Amino acid sequence: MASSPSGEGRGAGWGDPMKNWGRFVFALWIFAAVAGTVSGLIEHRDGRATVLGISPDAWTAIATLFMFLATVALAYIAYNQYTTSQAQTRAYVGIEGGYMRYVDLLEGGQGFTIHIEIRNYGQTPGYHLTSWVKPPAILPSDSVPFGEPVPIADRFGSSIIGPQSNVSLEWTISVSDDQLSTLKAGTHKIFVWGGVDFKDAFRVNRHFVFRIINGNAGMIKNPGDATSLQPHKLGYDAN
Repeated sequence: MASSPSGEGRGAGWGDPMKNWGRFVFALWIFAAVAGTVSGLIEHRDGRATVLGISPDAWTAIATLFMFLATVALAYIAYNQYTTSQAQTRAYVGIEGGYMRYVDLLEGGQGFTIHIEIRNYGQTPGYHLTSWVKPPAILPSDSVPFGEPVPIADRFGSSIIGPQSNVSLEWTISVSDDQLSTLKAGTHKIFVWGGVDFKDAFRVNRHFVFRIINGNAGMIKNPGDATSLQPHKLGYDAN
């Protein structure tokens, strides 16, 4: 038998932490109001009388305590809503896609153009965006060559990346026939690492670091052929 809609609504409501905090604050206000009212009535009728064995001053203290707890709970709710809003709307920057394409170089010979699309998946811009890419290197497949990021002070200029917008990073390296053979055999990989730093709409400094290797290069034969990008086993880093 299906549950009634009203029963489902009550169950869902009690499962919402923020709604439960709201009920808690409301209950504290009720208790504070009751305690304050009792204190006022006692003092109005007979300042020496007690209710439940509690004096007017004690009832006033209880009312003050409940109001203090309600204020603390409200502050927590406000902070939680603020941090939730940040998480839902701030800039989230990552890699959308890219490729490594085998090309003829203008100066002669062949090489690879490495193209990376950085995307802001968030709902607000990323400000003061700077990027860096270390020179790509062809190394044995089990290498871990990644060093420290280029200091922000040593980068060139800054920009803004809008919500749902992309920034392109591109680099071209030369490759010898022997290096291409090792890439196609899989004993060597093209290693690319870099990243971006920016300030989000809430003035928090953010970074994203990528560590990439080429995908299967076995099918590359002619200029124009391309291979995909793959994360290195160390993965990416972000905050």
